[in-house]
Amino acid sequence: LDVVVPWPRGKTSGETQQELCNHLVHATLQVRSDLQCELIDQARVPLVRMRIRDNPIVVDVSFNREVGVCNSKLLRAYADMDERVRDLGVLVKTWAKAQGLADVSKGTLSSYAWCLLVVHYCQHEGLLPNLQQPPQGTCARPLPTHMVDDEHNAWFCTKANAWWQGAAPRLGLEQLLAGFFSYFLHFDFYRDLVSISREPRVVQKAERLSTSCEQVTTAMLAGSWATEVSELLQHGRA
Repeated sequence: LDVVVPWPRGKTSGETQQELCNHLVHATLQVRSDLQCELIDQARVPLVRMRIRDNPIVVDVSFNREVGVCNSKLLRAYADMDERVRDLGVLVKTWAKAQGLADVSKGTLSSYAWCLLVVHYCQHEGLLPNLQQPPQGTCARPLPTHMVDDEHNAWFCTKANAWWQGAAPRLGLEQLLAGFFSYFLHFDFYRDLVSISREPRVVQKAERLSTSCEQVTTAMLAGSWATEVSELLQHGRA
């Protein structure tokens, strides 16, 4: 569960966000001895990870991340378009967490990134449109903008149900899950980037990768990713 706390002093820098997170950790531990509270400062945005002891629910708290709220609204819009998208996202995130592949602080993908992979795959299969670049004739041109944090255009089409019919056959959830793993087993993570907002949806990377990108791709390709997925597919457990 992700919680974004608006901070009344306006835009906060990364340093200020870390200070707020530190204060939250100290204040929480003083009043709640049953809470496990941890500062995650290796993430792109500092956050506090909380959980009640012996409770599987984890809560990530960050400050003034309006773009995160907009991202959640976008994912919600996609999930509402087809219940299979929602269910596939839950299954993939559950699998990724069980395999230790959903923790940014350990060099793997975030839960949000796994959701983006699911949306990308569903777009590839024709279950979903591109809500950020809708087809000509569906929305007025030029497309509107909704700038967040002075740098992110968070606009997306909210009336896609009026024109989107879906081009995919009626694939079942098991077929979609197996197809998701098969698709990304053959995806060249070293060469290409996944996009849900651009056309084409697979974009070649720039020559120079950031360290975090290298860690993520290495973890997915050299770690248990390929082995575990292959075993699931071979034994029909995916």
